[in-house]
Amino acid sequence: MTPWKRLIRFIALEDGLTYQGEPIAEAGLDIGKAWAGLKAKVITGDVLKGAQVTEEQKTVKTLLAPFATEQAGLVRCVGLNYVKHIKEGHIGKIPDWPTLFIKPRTSLAGPGSETIIPKIAQDNSMDYEAELCFVVGKTGKDIKKENALEHVLGFTVGNDVSWRRAQQQFPYSGSQWCYGKGLDGFAPIGPVLVSPQALDTSDLLVQLRLNGDVMQDGRTSEMMHTVQDIIAHFSQGTTLEAGTVVMTGTPQGVGYARATPVYLKDGDKIEVEIQGIGSLQHSIKYE
Repeated sequence: MTPWKRLIRFIALEDGLTYQGEPIAEAGLDIGKAWAGLKAKVITGDVLKGAQVTEEQKTVKTLLAPFATEQAGLVRCVGLNYVKHIKEGHIGKIPDWPTLFIKPRTSLAGPGSETIIPKIAQDNSMDYEAELCFVVGKTGKDIKKENALEHVLGFTVGNDVSWRRAQQQFPYSGSQWCYGKGLDGFAPIGPVLVSPQALDTSDLLVQLRLNGDVMQDGRTSEMMHTVQDIIAHFSQGTTLEAGTVVMTGTPQGVGYARATPVYLKDGDKIEVEIQGIGSLQHSIKYE
């Protein structure tokens, strides 16, 4: 059990240093939209090994990803976890097992970041995927489903930014997804980590807005494989290490599968919101 309900990372107004903290705010406040000037109680120690909430307060100057790239290990991702998303992509048979692919930790970024699209990927095939994410807080192997949440440090919001040509088209893809989804900054997360003791993720609204327009609108209750399923499955014969970030799949409404495909352009503004966690805002920048 964590000593905090919500955790943020931020640069403090007072001294310009980076802190972890528990925001001093009402539980319903969307910190992704209202972080400027927010006060937080400083959290000391390593959140993966034991941390304490102190009475020291700092003011948020800049909101960062709630889990640092340096703390993270692998980013494990679930594909094809919502039936409507599978159907919209005309993918075929619904898989019995969750589909696994990975991103390197260099793909992680935070709220307010610019997702840089390198020249090689500027081919009008850049897409978005709103996702519930979690951070593994305790290392385990062959974890039982009923014990799975004991291994969760906290939940957050993510966007699985996807270069579709390099994901889907052979020979660019090499018949795998990792490169097309793993470029630097292609996994922005935030704005907070919410403790599993403070959030039931079984039926949450998941929504993505592109330049203010709703593009994805689903619920976590539509996931074929729950958070508990994912942990139990991915840890079979495999050590699931503390610090692993897991992205749990996206609902329907992705750009490439729309009647008129929609792809991300230079300057686009993206907002991913999950009920009970808040909003992750970031933008697209062509280098």
